Amino acid sequence: MALVVLGSFFLLMYLGTNKDEYLNASMLVFLFSGMAGFNAFKLFKVNPPKYKTMKVIECIGCGYKITSDKVERGDYINKEVGNCPKCEEGKLLITGIYRERIGKK
Repeated sequence: MALVVLGSFFLLMYLGTNKDEYLNASMLVFLFSGMAGFNAFKLFKVNPPKYKTMKVIECIGCGYKITSDKVERGDYINKEVGNCPKCEEGKLLITGIYRERIGKK
């Protein structure tokens, strides 16, 4: 902010006196203030991490377990989602819902 004020001061001095030294100084100060602002923007830029939600489906009869990323609205722990494809007698329940981070850690 101080660099912008200083650059404005030099610009006003140039307009009042028509001396090229003030114009050169104001251009340099505005250049440095722009570079400082750009670098500060890059420094404080925040990228929130991205996640995908996973669910664990488990058979209560034989212990068959599968992990799926197809979580639907209304899914909850111990929700019955069907019959077991392995033992065909047990019921499949959602035993866990969690999220995994996508990309770099």
